[in-house]
Amino acid sequence: MATETIKSDTIEHESQSADMGKAIEASINDVQKTVAKAGDTMFVWLSKVPLASLGLVGMISDEVQAVANKFYLNKLIERGEAVQKDTEKWLQDMQARFR
Repeated sequence: MATETIKSDTIEHESQSADMGKAIEASINDVQKTVAKAGDTMFVWLSKVPLASLGLVGMISDEVQAVANKFYLNKLIERGEAVQKDTEKWLQDMQARFR
């Protein structure tokens, strides 16, 4: 009887060891897949960072131009027209003096 108990304990222990080995292999495979997926995700994310940076620069440039045009372009045009008229008047005055 004692031999049968030892044999059954040994068989049971081997069965548990085999199941544990399979569980460990499955866990290792899961971890490897998760790491590979995370690496792929990180690579994709890192490859998109420069594109996002360029997009940000483009959007900022567009917004700055829109704001500058909205506030300053009309004032610059008005000032340019005023300077042009003043210059024409000054030239006419100079021509009249030296004739």
